[in-house]
Amino acid sequence: QTVSVKRTDGSINNFTAKWIVACDGSHSTVRQLTHAEFTGEDISQQFILADITAKDTLSTTDICSFFSSLGLLAVFPLPSGEYRIVANLPEKKTGTSSLEDIQKLVYERSSKQLDVAKASWISTFLIHSKIIGNMRANNLFFAGDAAHIHSPVGGQGMNTGMQDAYNLGWKLALVIQKKAKE
Repeated sequence: QTVSVKRTDGSINNFTAKWIVACDGSHSTVRQLTHAEFTGEDISQQFILADITAKDTLSTTDICSFFSSLGLLAVFPLPSGEYRIVANLPEKKTGTSSLEDIQKLVYERSSKQLDVAKASWISTFLIHSKIIGNMRANNLFFAGDAAHIHSPVGGQGMNTGMQDAYNLGWKLALVIQKKAKE
């Protein structure tokens, strides 16, 4: 198959590939271009992500989770010294979230254990539960969020994507070595 890749600078590279793996995320261009079935449901739950600098110190090696009547808060230490936070929002929010929104949410949900000094990045997203109809179409394979998306609670999104790639990799290796049929 001939594949054309458009780079961010506008240039186009063409190459030939025996197999193609679409692992281009939840809004997969490849999935959309091939009209692959992607069924499931949109869940009304909205989450917020942010990279924060805290006034207080939490573990720099452990993930901290807080569960309260207000909702979930997970705090992941980053190598930069910042923390990535993820939390469900009590109601759908339109527009962007502010530093003040993050400060209030984190302070309340961490039982006043974590005070946010600044946020270098903030994003919100809606939850979906969808799966592709077939992870293979001839010599095209789908993996990760291009193949299936679900709630981030449980932290399995990235893990299942890596499992997809690992599973496909060893199978294709056997085919290449002529130890298995396509």
